[in-house]
Amino acid sequence: MKIYPTSQKVTIKWFGVSQGERVPANATMRGTWGWDAVCSCGWDSRTGGAIRSSVESDVQMHKIMEHNYSRLPNTFVCSGCSKVNPALAMFPNSLCVECYALTPEANAPITARQLAQMWGGK
Repeated sequence: MKIYPTSQKVTIKWFGVSQGERVPANATMRGTWGWDAVCSCGWDSRTGGAIRSSVESDVQMHKIMEHNYSRLPNTFVCSGCSKVNPALAMFPNSLCVECYALTPEANAPITARQLAQMWGGK
């Protein structure tokens, strides 16, 4: 399953593991290898050479939990509560709807002119 960065993009370095020794992964690797991965933040899968799909699952969970990656495209991290939200729900200052509702701007009365401008009128 594809996941998408929201606030920061990280780099994952893959390693083939053979007889307990890590070898940087490359396109010419053939045969049966165990796998490990290291994130640019310092996180290490430390499996000692697990099957690739298992390490990929660990990497995805790390990205989601530690780096706010999302399974949905076009998302953002709210600057108020740090929750991941769909981009269409973004309010000024990168706030989600719950945080924006607490601001003075959200509670101010709206004029007919402002309403017309919001909908593309003059």
